[in-house]
This record gives sequence, C-alpha cells and structure tokens, in this order.
Amino acid sequence: MSIEYIYDMDEVFSLLSITYFLILFLFARSPVKQPQVNRYSSKDVTVVIPVYREDEGLFLDTVKSVASQGVRFVVIGDGCSSPYKEITSVFGGEFLEIPHSGKRRALAEGIKRVRTSLVLLLDSDTLVEQGGIENLASKFDDSIGGITPLVEELTTSNSSVYLISKVLSFFRKLNNRVLSKNGGIMVLNGQCSLFKTDVILPFITSQEFLRTKEGFIGDDREITIFLKEKGYKVVQDEDVRVFTSPPRDFNSLLKQMTRWFRAGYYYYVQELKRKVTPNPIYYYVLSYWYLLPILLTIEYMYTGFDLGYHLIRTTEHILERQGNLGLPILSDLLAFRRALVIFSVRLIKMAKTEVTSFDIFLKLAYSIVDFIFLGVLISSMKTRIRDSIYVLSAFPVMFMSSLTALLSVLLSTLISSIRRIVRGGMDT
Repeated sequence: MSIEYIYDMDEVFSLLSITYFLILFLFARSPVKQPQVNRYSSKDVTVVIPVYREDEGLFLDTVKSVASQGVRFVVIGDGCSSPYKEITSVFGGEFLEIPHSGKRRALAEGIKRVRTSLVLLLDSDTLVEQGGIENLASKFDDSIGGITPLVEELTTSNSSVYLISKVLSFFRKLNNRVLSKNGGIMVLNGQCSLFKTDVILPFITSQEFLRTKEGFIGDDREITIFLKEKGYKVVQDEDVRVFTSPPRDFNSLLKQMTRWFRAGYYYYVQELKRKVTPNPIYYYVLSYWYLLPILLTIEYMYTGFDLGYHLIRTTEHILERQGNLGLPILSDLLAFRRALVIFSVRLIKMAKTEVTSFDIFLKLAYSIVDFIFLGVLISSMKTRIRDSIYVLSAFPVMFMSSLTALLSVLLSTLISSIRRIVRGGMDT
C-alpha cells in the first residue's frame, strides 16, 4: 500500500469522525421526550421479570420498585425457584418456574400470562424509579409499538467498571437522541421496555423468536426490528429513568460488551439487508459505530511512513489550504491537524526517535484535535465535567470491545464451517 493511499485514508477517517460529531451536534443536544397522551395508565400494565441466578438483594430491590407502583407482575424462574419465589409471594406477585431454557423462553412463558393492553419486560437487576411505569404508559398511543426509558447505572464498588459503563451509557444516550429523530432508535433496551401486548405476543411466542441465533443474544434488537417492519414507532423517553447493575469486574464487562457487539454486527447486517429504517443519517451513525474500528485496524496494519516525504506533503497541504474557500470548519480543522503533525515531526527529530514511532505521534496529534472538537460538542450540550471525562475515555474501550467481538464472530464462523465440513466428510 502506497504512502499516498495511507495519507488519504487518514483524511477520510478525519472527515468521517467530523461528520459524525457534527450529526451529534445537530441532533443530540436536546433530550428526547414523548408527549403525554394519557390513553393508558399503570393499571393497563403487567410487568414480566425473567430471573436466573440473580443476586438476592438486587432482585429484592427490583421487585420492591415494581410492587410499590401498584402494578401486577409475573416472575419467571428460569430453572430456579428459591429465594425468588418467596420474595415474589411476599410482594403479591405471581411466580412461575420453568426448566432452564434461556431468557427468550422465559419471556414467552411470561407474556402468555399477560391480560393487560401493555406489557413491561424488565430485567431482574433493574430498578424502575417511582412513578416511572405510570409515566411510560401515559405516553403510549396507537402508533407506538415500544417505548424505552433512560437506562443508568447503579453505583458499584468497582470504580473503573462503573466509569466505563457510564461511558457507554453516555454514548448510547447521544446516539439514541440522533436515531430517535431519524427513523427510530436502534434498540428498545432489553433491561426495561414497554410494549403493546397484542403486537409482540405472537412474535415472542413464535419459533422465529425462540430459535436463538447461534452465538448471538440480541432478543431486544430482534423485537425492535420486528416492530419497525410492522410500521410501529420505537421511541425513547428520557423523562423516565431505570437503574441497572453494571458488571462486577472488568472481565465481566468485556464479555458483556463483546456479546453486545457480536449481536450488533449481526443485526446491523440484517437491517441493511432488510432495509428496516430507510434513513441515511440512521445508517451513517450505525456504520460509524460498527465499521470504523475495522477500517482503522486495516490502516494500522499498513501504516509505514516515509518521514521526509510525509513532512513535505503535510507542508504542501497546509499551504494549499490558505486559499481554500470551502467549508471553513472542515478546512481549518484539517489544517490545524496538519500543523500538529509538523510539530510532532519536529519533536521526533529533536528526540532522534525511530521513524517507526512516527505513527504514534501522528495519531496522538490527530486525537488531540478530535478531543478538542468533541469538547466543543460537550460544552454546547452543557454536560457536566465528570461526564466529559467519561466521554474522553470511551473511544479505546469501545474500540477494543468492538474488535474483540469481531474476532470472536469470525472465529465462531470458522469453527462452524469446519464442523460442517467434518460432518459432510463423515456422512460420505
């Protein structure tokens, strides 16, 4: 791969990132809230809670948060009974134990027992704030298939895991704001979402839903795609908050994120194939999330700069832009990037650093400008300083988990192919 091509790739990636942040700037500055319709109330809601080996104290808090709002709730013990049955009974809920068969089967068994117009699917480690169920129900109308609240993390003793979880939640919130205004959110959160019972009951109890995709979870994403294809709106309301427990340690967090990205890649392809959300901004945001780590990895694999040649091109590039009357923001930002590159090059020469280290300095210079641009975005949204720190630490975490997920998908696909070949050989 030529130096010119690598140089052009840097320029392309810069433009992709700037475009992404401009989209956030345009659509993500204001929270997403739904108007109150008051057609339904909490009396029209049944809560379904599947449980499997959940922490007893956390499950107790979840049940309390639901029971205190006066709604009927059903707990499905997925191959487990005590102490969940006793806790459910104390708070007036219905408990059903089934053989261990996974969350999808538990949801299907639970929704069969729903007799109300609306059903809230709730994880066993997620607490609903007081009045949240009534608030969500009051915003439902006939055009909405599902509505999800704002999901936040419970504080834990593991500060690093809590920090990373907050990072992901922050970016999910920003992206949901964009997607809500451009075709509907990507996924109705599996931790807590409210649905029209008669719409999703046939699907959740169908073999299409119960037949788990090998190596993937994504039940919430599959329900969301189903509702979109049926023509229903899928929305978020930030007026209502729920609180969920983050993973216990970094290893659990990485496994969770890998599972999410595995399912994300699969359903991203499905959405493209099925043209579920015909909106260019929607697909640009999704593509940025899922494809950029792959493209950057390819670039890193082929990065090998001729320092002198690159310096000459950089200087020429900046001089050319002095008379550029194009988009001022993009032009000035790119020129500033190149100025930082020259500064980095001079540092390299002064320190007599190996040429092979140049790429590190280059990426560092680029990252500084990206962070500056992101800082402007955060400032315009009046975000707290603490949340800003979360954002700046998000990129390496998402990059690592995305690549881990992609590698695991490729590995599982390879293993499945080998197994099919071996079975075919044995059959013959």
